[in-house]
Amino acid sequence: MSLCRIALAASALALASACGSDAPSPLERQQRAAQPAPVAQNEVRLSGTGITAGRIGISFSSEREPAQRALTAALGEAQDYDEMPECGSGPMESARYGSGLTVNYQDGKLVGWYLRGPATGITLEGGVALGMTRTSLEQQAGYFPIEGSSLGEEFTVGDAYGGFTDGGAVTALYAGQQCFFR
Repeated sequence: MSLCRIALAASALALASACGSDAPSPLERQQRAAQPAPVAQNEVRLSGTGITAGRIGISFSSEREPAQRALTAALGEAQDYDEMPECGSGPMESARYGSGLTVNYQDGKLVGWYLRGPATGITLEGGVALGMTRTSLEQQAGYFPIEGSSLGEEFTVGDAYGGFTDGGAVTALYAGQQCFFR
């Protein structure tokens, strides 16, 4: 058998054995990397693209019912529900939890979150936190103050999220769609 045929046969065997492999495909690896890491069952992690409640990742545009179930399991029942018919992007509804988290829904989908103390059991992806000093905030990658905001001392951190400072500290954070009147 010639050396060329041996190399060809070895290549065919290598390909055939790879077909039955348990190794994830490039697409599977990419999808796994996009999934948020779970947090403890009674905790919530906020990001610029959604919320992780316990072991459940909830991206913006997720259906309201499963999102609400996951948040209720992690934080308890919402304390207040509100309808906001005059938002710039169209009517919205919100659910406010005792932890200081308000989530916004539009057309039956999760579209945003807003966090204002006490934030018990809630963390934010990326290192910004309620109470953080303005000096520390200004050192965050992507920090940008919104000059002349009619809402107060407002800022953004990259494309991920924004917030407000008062008295030299972060007092509120948000991501996604909000019903702010500017």
